[in-house]
This record gives sequence, C-alpha cells and structure tokens, in this order.
Amino acid sequence: MSRLFTRLRRGGRGVIVAALALLALGSGVVAGASAASAGTNCQWQPLSLQNGWHSEQSEWNSGDPAYCTDNGYVYLSGSMARTSNGSNYFAQLPQQARPASNLYLSVYTMNGTVGVLQINTNGAMYAYNGNSGGNVTAFTSLAGVSFPEVSVAQQSLQLLNGWQSANGQWGTGDPSYSVTDGVIHLSGSLNGSQVTPGLSDNAAEEFAVLPSGARPFWCSSTETYTYAGVPGVLAVEPTGEMDAYATGGHIYNTPSAQYTSLAGISLVEASVLGGKALALASGWSASTDSGCVNSDTVDPGYNLINGVVYLSGDMISSGSPNGYFATLPAEARPTHTLYLILNEGPAPHASLEIDPNGNMRVFASGLGTGVDSLTGLSYQVSS
Repeated sequence: MSRLFTRLRRGGRGVIVAALALLALGSGVVAGASAASAGTNCQWQPLSLQNGWHSEQSEWNSGDPAYCTDNGYVYLSGSMARTSNGSNYFAQLPQQARPASNLYLSVYTMNGTVGVLQINTNGAMYAYNGNSGGNVTAFTSLAGVSFPEVSVAQQSLQLLNGWQSANGQWGTGDPSYSVTDGVIHLSGSLNGSQVTPGLSDNAAEEFAVLPSGARPFWCSSTETYTYAGVPGVLAVEPTGEMDAYATGGHIYNTPSAQYTSLAGISLVEASVLGGKALALASGWSASTDSGCVNSDTVDPGYNLINGVVYLSGDMISSGSPNGYFATLPAEARPTHTLYLILNEGPAPHASLEIDPNGNMRVFASGLGTGVDSLTGLSYQVSS
C-alpha cells in the first residue's frame, strides 16, 4: 500500500482564505470534480515553481508539475509540496494557457484531505488549505485538472426555476457547456438563492436541460463544490435534465443553493461508443444509487478517447469500503501514480489511487455504506 495513503484520514472540503488576490466566496469557492485530460497531441511543459514549492515526483512517483494545451483545452499534471512557510502562489501560466474566468478547483492533498487550487485569468496559480484540514504543503496533486482556453466557444445554459449565474458576483463564469470529440465539458457557476419558492425539492433542484447531442448515455452524478466549501452533487440525466443539490437530496437554504460550481466537470456524450467495463474485485458491485431520478445500474468502466481515459459508473462494497477494487488494462494505465478525489454518497468524498500497473484503490470511504462514483474523473495515459 502506498505510504501516501497509509496516513489517509477523511477531511471536509476546503474554504478559500480571503487573503488571496480574489475576494473569496463565503470564505471560498472551489469548482467541481476534475475534468478531462489531454489527447495524444498534448506536449507537457514544466511549471516553473516558486516560493519554496517543489516537485514530489521523486517521493511518490506522481509526476512533476506540468501543463499542456491541446485542441482548445489546458491540462495540468504532477504533484508538489512546499518545504517552508511562504506564499500560496506557486507558478504562472503563459498567456495561451490561461482560463477565461477565475477558477477554484478541489485537489487531493496529503492524508486524503481536500485542498484548493486557484487559477486567475492572469495565469497566477495558488494552492492552499482552506478550513477543511487540507495539507497542501505536504502534498498537492494536480492530476486530472483541465479547463477550456479562452478561445473555446461556450454554449450558454438556459437556467430554470429561479437559478441564476454567479459570474457577476464572483467572476467564475456563466453556466455553459461545450462538446469536443464526444466529450461534454461543463463550466461556470450557479446561484440558487432565488430558486422559486414552494417547489418540491425535486423540481427546485433542476436548473437546466442540456440539448440533444450534449447528453450522457447514462445517469451521471458527481460531487461538486458549493458555497463555503460544503460538498454538493451535480446530477445529469440522459434526458439532459441537470440537477444541483446538497448531500441528502435537497436544495432550499443549503450551500448548494447559495453557490454551485460546474467548472472542471466532463462527461462522455451518449453517441460515443466503445466504453469498457471494469472487472470489479470480490466484494464490489455496481450500484443503482447514482443520485439521479431515473437510473439503471451503470457498471464502473471507462472510455478511451484520443489518449484520454474517462471514468464512469457507481460502485459499492459489501465489506470494507477501503482498498483495491479493479485493475485497468494496459491501454488505460497512467505513466505516474495518480491521486484524485471522487464522489461518495452520503459521505462527502473518498480518495482514489491509480497506479502505473493499473491497480485502482479507494481510501477513506465514509461509514462503509457510501456509493463511490467514478463519474467526472479523467486523465491522460501519459500523465
């Protein structure tokens, strides 16, 4: 077992400190689950680390911090730590690799806690703990992080039931989507504080409908960041219905209603064929508890598109919720060890390790009854 995970303990989501360059939302806004990784044309470039930050590749074989651009998207990889007290600012992205809006992303840190990765439109990059018990200075993973370049055309989502864009308040983008190579990329942010009073929870949770050609084949439920660092859920039905809600299945007067991020979430579009199921280890099985209104069992699996592995499906353990659950075939194995945060209901989150030999492990699962969702996680095989 990796020494990095032997020290794992569950931690809540991070909350952004107000001392950073951008005013924090309720002490912090962090985007949702990690987006897709780059295709085979992605040429990795090293990030020039500053202020005491250094690569953790030699310690954990988790890659040097790097970025690349491919087909309109920017991708990050690798890991880092900071040896001494100092600035949260660790690197600067060049002009061609900067986001169109300010980004706040959840990233894995030491002991399975969640830290904050902030990327401003001027390319400045920050990593910090927030109030969730994150430990970014000991280890911060950049694995799986991606976002669209400024040049990528985004299609606006028509918001329903009183939901509004949070961009005007936080500069985190209007709710929108794009489709590239059969992958749906979500972006932007929501404010549900004005959701129509009196609606049932199910009705109030619906904030938009994706059009035909931009819908997943299966029910897709993934964790996302909401106001003040409280984990929320984003669910997308095959009908295109998009729902946002707090863990436990409600929306009124919750952090999800105050702010919900769509940034960094990628889903495979329904017309894409070739998905492959993972052979689950003994004691693990697919789960129907996906968080969607109408859902069938979706076997945990992956799609390999242009050198990018897109994970999907929900699973549950009949015994220990921690440890090995599957092995990826050679075509879907990363170059380095990846450490990611995945959705787990009803608990806030769990941690996922993917080794270069293809072994996949879940750690720090809540009470042993949670459903682990792989949906929304992706990575390049060269990461």
